[in-house]
Amino acid sequence: MPPDASQQGTEAAPSGRPQAQPVFLLQPVRGWFEYTQLVVSILTLLALVVYTSFTGTQTRLNRRAIRVSEQALRASEQALQVSERAYLHVGRLAANLYKARIDMSFFNSGRHPATRATVRIETLRALVANDQITQVVHSHRQTFGGDRTEVPPGTAGPGIGYWGMTVPLPELTRSDIEAIRSGQQRLSIAGLIEHDDGFGTPQKTSFCYHYDPDPTIQWNRCPVVTFEDLQKMEPTQPKQP
Repeated sequence: MPPDASQQGTEAAPSGRPQAQPVFLLQPVRGWFEYTQLVVSILTLLALVVYTSFTGTQTRLNRRAIRVSEQALRASEQALQVSERAYLHVGRLAANLYKARIDMSFFNSGRHPATRATVRIETLRALVANDQITQVVHSHRQTFGGDRTEVPPGTAGPGIGYWGMTVPLPELTRSDIEAIRSGQQRLSIAGLIEHDDGFGTPQKTSFCYHYDPDPTIQWNRCPVVTFEDLQKMEPTQPKQP
């Protein structure tokens, strides 16, 4: 009996099952696609690592640049404050012993008004031997100025960077004046200047001067003694008979 037409072209396998169509052409294609995906993933990861490293470096550089800029800004602000701030100092000292007073003034050589200006002054008379103080005979402390005291900048004269005051010399007798003029007593004046520099920063400046009988000199700066040192020195109490 001739074979059925529907069975023509189909050969039975030895086991009696029909043979499967060959798929060897699909396997290389599938392997190439997976390999491409792996390569793309690796390249993407490498790109991400490079980008992260780059952005991290840029962030560090930016932070460093910001710090440098902030430091430069602070330095410029400090330089501006130093050059523009108020600066009070002793401008003039004139002793009038026979009127028992010292006329003095302070100048503001800065460019901003000195606000809340205060000066604590102490006058001191002491016995001297071999240019050394042996006994303090009298001291007097007084405070000038306060929260409402403002000294404008400049050194031209009264009202322009000028702050004048009269410091009394209590209990100064003629014998004391002669002792001062002869060098047996030393008259000293010292003080502490406090004020706002115009930028909200408090400033302190101390001064100390010794009286010189020579009218061409009249005052010498204290070599060592400061306002704080004079405050530690108290007059000797006279002995009771």
